[in-house]
Amino acid sequence: MKNTEKEYWFKRRRYGFGWTPACWQGWAVVIVFLIIFVVGKKMFDDNLIYSIFMATAIISLVIASLYKGPKPKWRWGRSKDDNPSEDI
Repeated sequence: MKNTEKEYWFKRRRYGFGWTPACWQGWAVVIVFLIIFVVGKKMFDDNLIYSIFMATAIISLVIASLYKGPKPKWRWGRSKDDNPSEDI
């Protein structure tokens, strides 16, 4: 029998809005983003080009989080309707 529950790379944060890595794939995406951040800073001397480069990297990270994580919503602590497969 197949597991029909979707495996998320990111889960919703307990406080605030956004996601946090939930498995090694999510952590790999975040580490690659950080490497891109550092390498981009060393590659580009012009602040405008670096800003465009980083905006593209940030948008890519958000798209990956949207695609491989649950729908974001504002949370303020634990609640009785939390789903353990979606929420930290």
